[in-house]
Amino acid sequence: MKIHTETAAMLIVFVLPTLAKKLVAVWYAIKKLRIQRHIQIVITRSFLTSQKATFALQITLINHLAN
Repeated sequence: MKIHTETAAMLIVFVLPTLAKKLVAVWYAIKKLRIQRHIQIVITRSFLTSQKATFALQITLINHLAN
């Protein structure tokens, strides 16, 4: 019975903290990826909006110069 107690103690002391650290690391990585993806979407949207605005300005200038 003493061997089982020592094994259980070793599991609690060594294995569980390592597993906890790995789970936390994975959770942070997923969270970081989600934030990066969100930032990427926002940057893409603002870039497309600015492109549309530039295109509209070019069309306005061309129309103005044509008249």
